[in-house]
Amino acid sequence: MILSHKHVTGLATFALVLVCSFVSFAQEKIEISEEPPPVAANFPVLRKVGSAKVMTWAAKNQLISESGFVGVTVSQDEWINIKARFVTEGSSVVRPSAIDLDIYPSSTNRKYVDDRDFKIELDDKPFLSTTSKFQYANTDGHWIGAALKVSIPYADFVKISKAKSVRFQVGTTSFPLTEKGMQALQDLLKTIE
Repeated sequence: MILSHKHVTGLATFALVLVCSFVSFAQEKIEISEEPPPVAANFPVLRKVGSAKVMTWAAKNQLISESGFVGVTVSQDEWINIKARFVTEGSSVVRPSAIDLDIYPSSTNRKYVDDRDFKIELDDKPFLSTTSKFQYANTDGHWIGAALKVSIPYADFVKISKAKSVRFQVGTTSFPLTEKGMQALQDLLKTIE
């Protein structure tokens, strides 16, 4: 069966409309709460390793390992903080299959809520490109703070921690990880027994 130019054009138009509809549905506008953000749970610290800490969640028989914050102040009205963390069962910190990056951007507009692209460059080469998972966003009428998450396989996290230079990109904001930030990631790995 040979399709005419009219049929090919019609099929192409239909495919384009279908793709645009899917993209529009997938990127549905997220509502921002005017309620205060959830209160962070406060767990007892079992031990510290540099800037990282291991905390106990006795009720769930879990240990939470998390790095200190790394990030950047973009301007007086905008900043991004990132914390790496993982959870293990029982009373020993064991190597996880993945490590989460909890990303906390804040701005006076919706830019980090609407554009959740997340990229990592290692030694000036692209390493990871994904979309962060939306957790929540809150506003006080001026600031909009969001919580996003990216899960990284353990082996990839090790590569990140050993790179000579690391650059994160959240939305359109790109910034290098400082020496202190690199140390924070390495300290997290040292919590594994």
